Amino acid sequence: MTIQSHAITLRQIAEQGMFFRIPVFQRLYVWSDEQVCTLLEDLWAAYEERRPIVYLGGILVMPRHQKGSTVEYDLIDGQQRFTTLWLLALTLGQNLRPFLAGEHEGGLRPRLGFPIRPDIDKAFRAICASGQAPSVEHDKIDNALGIIEEFRNRHENAELAAFSEYVLNSLTVVMTQFPATMDLNKVFEVVNNRGAQLQHHEILKARLLQHIDNSAERERHAALWEACAYMDDYVERNLHRITRLDVHHLFSNADAKRDDEQLAWSSRVLQAMRDEFSATRAAPPLALSEILAGKAAAPPKLGGEHLEIFQGTRKVRSIISFSMLLQHALRIWLHEQGEADIPRISDKDLLSLFDTHFLKPSCAGSKVRKFIALVWEVRYCFDKHVIKWVEVDGDEHHLIHNMHKRQSPAASGKVYTTLFREESSDHEFALLQSMLYHSQQITTHYWLTPLLAYIRANRTGRASYLRQLKHLDNHLLCTSDSRPLIERSHVLLNDDVATLPLLDPDMVLGAALGLKFAHYWFYKLEFVLWSTNAAQLNNQQRAQFRMTAKSSIEHISPQTAQDVDLDTVSDQVLDTFGNLALVSRGINSEYGNKPFNEKRQHFHNRNRERVDSLKMKLIYAHKQWGDAQAAQHQQNMIDVLAGYLASQTACR
Repeated sequence: MTIQSHAITLRQIAEQGMFFRIPVFQRLYVWSDEQVCTLLEDLWAAYEERRPIVYLGGILVMPRHQKGSTVEYDLIDGQQRFTTLWLLALTLGQNLRPFLAGEHEGGLRPRLGFPIRPDIDKAFRAICASGQAPSVEHDKIDNALGIIEEFRNRHENAELAAFSEYVLNSLTVVMTQFPATMDLNKVFEVVNNRGAQLQHHEILKARLLQHIDNSAERERHAALWEACAYMDDYVERNLHRITRLDVHHLFSNADAKRDDEQLAWSSRVLQAMRDEFSATRAAPPLALSEILAGKAAAPPKLGGEHLEIFQGTRKVRSIISFSMLLQHALRIWLHEQGEADIPRISDKDLLSLFDTHFLKPSCAGSKVRKFIALVWEVRYCFDKHVIKWVEVDGDEHHLIHNMHKRQSPAASGKVYTTLFREESSDHEFALLQSMLYHSQQITTHYWLTPLLAYIRANRTGRASYLRQLKHLDNHLLCTSDSRPLIERSHVLLNDDVATLPLLDPDMVLGAALGLKFAHYWFYKLEFVLWSTNAAQLNNQQRAQFRMTAKSSIEHISPQTAQDVDLDTVSDQVLDTFGNLALVSRGINSEYGNKPFNEKRQHFHNRNRERVDSLKMKLIYAHKQWGDAQAAQHQQNMIDVLAGYLASQTACR
């Protein structure tokens, strides 16, 4: 009884007559929108770079039965990635059709079966037979199909054909096959005992720290790295948890207003760690009998009779991974050293990027110490001034939480020092970042490099950071410069007042592009309408407005109007920017091809307190809709964008 593993491409899966099914004891599909987007972005990046092989992890299978030249497997592990690939083939078709379905008993059968959900299995079998899009009653699958559909709409057919061919031939998985006679319990024991693999940044940490000879220095820099590595909490809490350092000694409210608190400077933090570790080691050793007798004292603490308390237990989640933060920090390091930039930001390429651009034969301990010190300062700026996902009443919102310190004496004579975080009042700064987060690739966020570099170098306060981010947004993303985004971001990293030629909104939004309009322009418009208050929101509506994930372009006057709908536009206006809005998949499905007056009432009912779309608020202020209203709305939106860009240019 042997376990066999080998690499296999999607084409080879098709050619070898393989079929798979999700066993009834497995979860069907649980991937989030972000996970689907990340996979698509990774595959597209690999395609653009023409990598000969792109690995997508492994799958564990067990053969069920073989008939002639076909064999069916139970998909024991890796079903989430594999299902997403199959949904990609389902949506794109083209050169991925061999992976989508194969000949079986005189007909076409999907490569992937879902016996756990017969209704879904039936729907997917139907599309293989008829070519018609399925109706799937499963939110996660429906969302994934919607995201892939939007991905398809953003690219030309010729591009998609080449991309499909690339995925079919170059995407590779490692398939591990268990014998059919093997006990399933034993299979799960093997799967569950594999253990967590070391992450790339953990391997990088070991490679870097080996260059620091002094053990005490190595320990301190390792602690600094570890505090930065956990991204789903604030870095000062991580540092306290790892080192037991009373970090409140390194923070004051007055200094924080000037961006000059000691915590912001790696040299001050390292010195505090040096003092703390020295004091701890200086404590006299105790005999076991003394410890058992209760004579062991706590290690001496800096500051004497102070007790440190952290408040604010809201769950937070970073918008980027630590591997991504390291690459933004590496770009800043290379810029400061006058060295060439990295070619891309890529989670999977972390080690190779550092091998090429940092870990050269001449790498010395001093270089590593300086880089880890820079990582701390970049991470501190990130935590202080960049949005996080913050849980509020069960939902996640993009917020910036400021840190404050409060001291209160206790009856015992001790002083309780509380470090707490509360929502920042700089709503515009957070909203602009949220717009960029939702409209840009979640695997890169190139705008962060010049922003973090600017904050770290200037420390001039949120008002100046907001002006700089507006400048970055306009000249990175509203420009006619055709260079790759990473190159444009490097221009603004080198010179924070650099300008690139701006696009004319009328040229961008004047064409009837329909579903091919870049989502960025809808998000950008929402921010500008809020910032200028051209949407005429009241104070409560302005305070409650949020950017949310939206992936579907909605036709206000539908593509296939009902006979009873009197508020329609002509074919010439149907796909223009004035007749379109960006909405969530759910809203798009709810609206469907309902008449204008029904959509209008539905919008007003849903947006009584918090307005979800400012563009749609302006559209549904109209009681009737037709060519004239759509054209006027489009011109108004173009004028708002053009005025905003002109005003920002004048401000610089």
